[in-house]
Amino acid sequence: MSQIIRTSIFGVDDAASGKLKAQLVFPANNLCITNVDIQSAEPVDAQTRDSLQKSVQLAIEITTKSQEAKAKAIAMKEDEEAKGLLVTQQLENQTNAEKARKQLVELSAQCAAVEAEGVAVAQAKAKALAAEIDAEAAVSQTKLRVQAQQMEHDSNMLRRKQEYELEVAHAKQMAELEVAKKKELMSIEADKFKCMMDAIGRDTMVAMARVGPDAQVKLLSALGLQGYLITDGKSPVNLLTTAQDMIKNITTTTATATNE
Repeated sequence: MSQIIRTSIFGVDDAASGKLKAQLVFPANNLCITNVDIQSAEPVDAQTRDSLQKSVQLAIEITTKSQEAKAKAIAMKEDEEAKGLLVTQQLENQTNAEKARKQLVELSAQCAAVEAEGVAVAQAKAKALAAEIDAEAAVSQTKLRVQAQQMEHDSNMLRRKQEYELEVAHAKQMAELEVAKKKELMSIEADKFKCMMDAIGRDTMVAMARVGPDAQVKLLSALGLQGYLITDGKSPVNLLTTAQDMIKNITTTTATATNE
């Protein structure tokens, strides 16, 4: 738009190249204009201006919602990572506590060995050994419990994934079977109709199209046909209402035949 305004004000030196003139001089007062620019542009039509404002607002809302969703996803990810780090830290703290307890028991045993002699020393060593064994067993149990929880979590995730894949595969197979079934039924109906039309023949169909509705119903019933439309090829047929009209005509004709 600014290029159009500059061209309209300054003009061009060469029409082929489209190069603008350097300045615009007014001889009356020697006013020289060397450059122009657009400060703002606003549509004159109020409806266009409102539509433009709505488009800008909608773009801002979409950008804001996208940023909110991204921030929420990042927050959820960071929360899950923080939870995982917290669990890991708790397990490490438990392990360190068990190790500290083991060291405390060992130091207690050493103090008891220094203070006592003979049987007391032997008993203290036995107790220290038992406590050490208990501490090691506790550490091993903690590690095994963590491994069991991780294996259970992995197993549940794998099971859920397999169940979802099976559900998707089953739904896809059912949809394919339904489509194949409908195609087969349509093909059977088309072949059946073609065989019937070939058996009846063109002359018979022309004669049936020229008789009245009651005679058409009787002829179709005698041929074992139901729900078929006969036309002379000149009258237009509305396919959207043909089924309803056929049902209505068959019902009316059947009632008339019953009364007779």
